[in-house]
Amino acid sequence: MQGVRSYIVEYGSNLLTFKHGLFHSFLASLCFAIPILGYVTIFGHKSAKYFRVEQGYWTVCRMVMVAEIGQCGALPV
Repeated sequence: MQGVRSYIVEYGSNLLTFKHGLFHSFLASLCFAIPILGYVTIFGHKSAKYFRVEQGYWTVCRMVMVAEIGQCGALPV
């Protein structure tokens, strides 16, 4: 817990914003969801349209969830 406190003291809540959460969740979605959904699409004999719809759905869901968590991280406990 000491590491989190020292981080907050040094950087404040500069990185605990809604936009910062959106950015990192978008990157995580690209790095993790594309390979998993690609595997499911290829070996499940699904179409490219299926892949794009599922990728869009999971990207938006993750972006909203992580952005909300990032925004709430700036609140005092």
